[in-house]
Amino acid sequence: MKKVLLGAMIAVIVLSAVPGRVYASEPAGDIASAAAAGSAAEVEPVPTTVYRVDELGIEMAVPNDTVVFTRHMEENDPALTALGTTLDAVQTYMEDNYIYLNFSTPDFSQEIVVKKLQDGFEDFEFAVEDKDDLDKVMTQTYAEQGLILGNTEMYVHPQTVFYKGDYENTNYDPPFYWTHYVTIKNGYEIAVYLFSYTKKPLTEEQHAWLRAAVDNIKFDEVPATAVK
Repeated sequence: MKKVLLGAMIAVIVLSAVPGRVYASEPAGDIASAAAAGSAAEVEPVPTTVYRVDELGIEMAVPNDTVVFTRHMEENDPALTALGTTLDAVQTYMEDNYIYLNFSTPDFSQEIVVKKLQDGFEDFEFAVEDKDDLDKVMTQTYAEQGLILGNTEMYVHPQTVFYKGDYENTNYDPPFYWTHYVTIKNGYEIAVYLFSYTKKPLTEEQHAWLRAAVDNIKFDEVPATAVK
């Protein structure tokens, strides 16, 4: 039964691997992220703003030097001008592509996208021992879509377990590279993607940027209300 659930979840991940390019929810307050773990030297904290996404039951600290769009933003938000788009276009794109939070570097060369892929998994969560099954299903499913699965791991977050996978999309020339963390928490299948538009393999800095974003997620411990 568990393998059947994993297969169903993977199919949705494949269909949802669409770059965001647009951005989601109201800030809850300012914080500063902690210095990098394992570094003996003092590191200047990166100023961030915490965004609350009630639909997913999460809060996420987002660096202030990124361009952030939300489903609740105002028509005069400068982020819309920076991207050259309209509020209606942003809201429609986010709803059509399951996007709840999305932030980009100022040059829009890379972005992090938070999506809700499915709900209804109240009695299911990922475990570290699921890696082999996930690798097998991911490899088979993505190969049919012209995608190559690279490095994978099960990442233990303080509140949940994520499956991380790196991908190369050979449908483009040069290939398109992206990576994501996927988890099941409070009944939701949530994916955090990093899409790069540099047409080059992802760098260690990009992987670190996404890992920091995942570490900056705080999940409600009370299941959120499902959203259609």
